[in-house]
Amino acid sequence: MRKLPAGIVSVPVWAALLFCASCGSDDGIATIEFLSSTGTVTEGFSYTLYYNRSLPQGAETQVAFDGTLQTDEFTYQLIPAGVYITVIDDEVYDPGDTLIVTLTGITGPAKLGGKQTMTLRVKDYDEDARPGLRVELTWDAGNGSAGDVDMDLFLWRENPPGSSNFELVASAVQIGNVFEALSVRNESALFPDGVYGVGYNYFSGTANPLNFTVKFRAQKGTINNDSIVARFNGTYTLANLNRWDQTSSFHVAQTFVKSGNNFHSFSPLDVPPSGSRMKGYTFTPFSLRKGR
Repeated sequence: MRKLPAGIVSVPVWAALLFCASCGSDDGIATIEFLSSTGTVTEGFSYTLYYNRSLPQGAETQVAFDGTLQTDEFTYQLIPAGVYITVIDDEVYDPGDTLIVTLTGITGPAKLGGKQTMTLRVKDYDEDARPGLRVELTWDAGNGSAGDVDMDLFLWRENPPGSSNFELVASAVQIGNVFEALSVRNESALFPDGVYGVGYNYFSGTANPLNFTVKFRAQKGTINNDSIVARFNGTYTLANLNRWDQTSSFHVAQTFVKSGNNFHSFSPLDVPPSGSRMKGYTFTPFSLRKGR
């Protein structure tokens, strides 16, 4: 083993790390700065801008914000480990937003280091999604809960065009879920341009009334050329209970038109006095299979 020169003492790695717990401070006061200068967060999610070390007891930081993200589009909390940011999904397709966070001051037994600014790239929720339309069905059986209700969501396409004859192209019929959702992707082979119909089935439950909401959200596209979200509300009673697997008649609740990445001409949501197969359009019978 090679000997160290006289006067030099070998220190174990763990001891060196322990000794450096206050590195960057030659006066015994902790130096606080951001651990990184950049980061990425997606709308609807949270992100922690970590400090290089946790704040010592009694120390507090002050921060300022800049960038293209508006103040009502995020919330923040100062925690010992850093700045905890939650970005709100604003339902507007706006990729390219930024949030710049700057440490502007610190009190207590600590001082600011040199890395005082961190820039977050804010990804739109739909930025990684395929172009298309997402349809979401949610319901409230009372007191803001889903209760014992099971609803189902169906999507039809008019075929041939102009015939008022609809064929089933997609469905969301999970059991025990609090919502149903499906997507109309911009894939011409599966979802060609044309008229589509949607149905909302009160399959089972005891809620009376049953309030439900249908949300259409364009992903990398538009609704009525100038928006990305459209909502419709409806109310069922027990008279609308109508198991789809126990009837031979099926109808469409609403219709809309798909023109490339634009979805438009949404019809009003039509609630019949009884049943939930809805009024309007009938389509050629088909065989439905569902694991009930």
